[in-house]
Amino acid sequence: MNNTDTLIAKIQQTANIQEAEKLLLDALQAEPDNVSVLDYLSYIHLKQADLSKAKDYLDKALALEPSSPILHNHLGQIYRWRGEIDLAEQAFETALSFDADYVDAHHSLGLLHYSKSDYAKAEASFNTALKLKTDHVLALYNLALALKAQNKIDEAVASLMVVLSVNQSHLHAHLQLGKWLVEKELHEDADKHFRYIEYIKPDDATLLSSIAVFLLQQERYIQAKYYCQQLLKLQPKNAEILYDLGVIEAQLGEFSSAINYYQSAIDVAPNNFAALNNIAVLYLKQNNVETAKYYFEKALEQKPNDESIQFLLDALNGKQDLLEAPAQYIQELFDDYAERFEKHLCDELNYSAPRLLKQYVEPFVSDNALVVVDLGCGTGLCGDYFKPWASKLIGVDLSSKMIEQAEKKNSYDQLIVLDNLDYLSSQKEVADLIVAADVFVYQGDLQPIMLACYRALRSGGLVAFSTEICAAGDMLLQPTGRFCHSKQYVGRVARKAGFEIRVAEENIARIQQERPFPANFFVLQK
Repeated sequence: MNNTDTLIAKIQQTANIQEAEKLLLDALQAEPDNVSVLDYLSYIHLKQADLSKAKDYLDKALALEPSSPILHNHLGQIYRWRGEIDLAEQAFETALSFDADYVDAHHSLGLLHYSKSDYAKAEASFNTALKLKTDHVLALYNLALALKAQNKIDEAVASLMVVLSVNQSHLHAHLQLGKWLVEKELHEDADKHFRYIEYIKPDDATLLSSIAVFLLQQERYIQAKYYCQQLLKLQPKNAEILYDLGVIEAQLGEFSSAINYYQSAIDVAPNNFAALNNIAVLYLKQNNVETAKYYFEKALEQKPNDESIQFLLDALNGKQDLLEAPAQYIQELFDDYAERFEKHLCDELNYSAPRLLKQYVEPFVSDNALVVVDLGCGTGLCGDYFKPWASKLIGVDLSSKMIEQAEKKNSYDQLIVLDNLDYLSSQKEVADLIVAADVFVYQGDLQPIMLACYRALRSGGLVAFSTEICAAGDMLLQPTGRFCHSKQYVGRVARKAGFEIRVAEENIARIQQERPFPANFFVLQK
């Protein structure tokens, strides 16, 4: 072993980067033209993100050995870190021009292509590296990422399995493999990889957090809860972990436990807007109105311009000069609700509004070639009932998450993310039937939507909808954030718009808090 090799070995054993730099500078003073020392100094500065000095030292090394593929490869890495992609690619290609079989340069080129989202070229470069060195773990791992980016998930999984056959303890391979197996719904197999990570690195908060966050995003709440609890043992005052546990418990229907976690998160971080908002929502679900108001007010202090919270506070405080719910409120409410919306309505509330609307409309329908517009279509519950009558079925909803759920049913010919009134304003005499189940409850003044429906319908066209019942007065903004309307008010607005009232009936729309919840059902004709 020569003096340079001895020096490098000593540096590699040194944890202190400043000490390592001093050793190298001392060696450079003794041998100013030592290429290995210059290269290592460049590497030391690259690790410290001092890209200017890293390049200076490498330029000196290249002046001494201009044909070194290793040095050109290292130069390409500096350019890549500086964001000079074309120069980086040129450097990697130069390295390969001096040694076509230089594995690390092929791997570096693959990483560069991957950073440019040119995944097919990245795949080709990684494969070239692997032909030269079949057990190149980094190339195998990055090949898997390039394959997954091209939706070649089975090949990507196979590549990670090869990584683990070479290095069983490659924790990031276990992490990615676990994630991809979840996507393939192979949950037991995925959990083995996640548990392996926990077994090997039980105190690694970064890895455990990656697992927990991913499982939470995938709505694997019970599994996510376990890893969040392990994290909480490591970081008991971590507001983010406490908040995530609150989200998980709320999704699992454990509202009291969720409130406790949110409160703990707030105790750690009093200005945590999401925790303040979510705990308010849960108190509202428990009909603890005053406590809900307290936390909504605290949340509003953090975001004074939040229309959703202001609207809810106005509703809770009995304010009655509002004409409709803000678009932000509706969008956020149903984006959050989308995944569990249909299960909640159908399985827990025995929701019957779409079925009843079809029942009331049926006597006035004579063919099955109608253009049907489903306003506030949600996940597509009305679409299931009205599809048989439609030559074209159009769904409109302000919530993109609801539209995503509706798309899965393949019932609609067209789905549009838009406010109902904005959509109708662009339509004139094109629809035969407009349906709105439990939709107009977010509008107080029904005149604009009635006029818009009238304009959008052909002669003889129908609009069918439900409203919540108002016992006194024309309309009322309820503490639920939903408007109710009297039958008389709806009748006046409908006739003023030009409609004839064909149906105005009260019926049970759902079961709420173990009691029948009645609504008014209307069918109007142009």
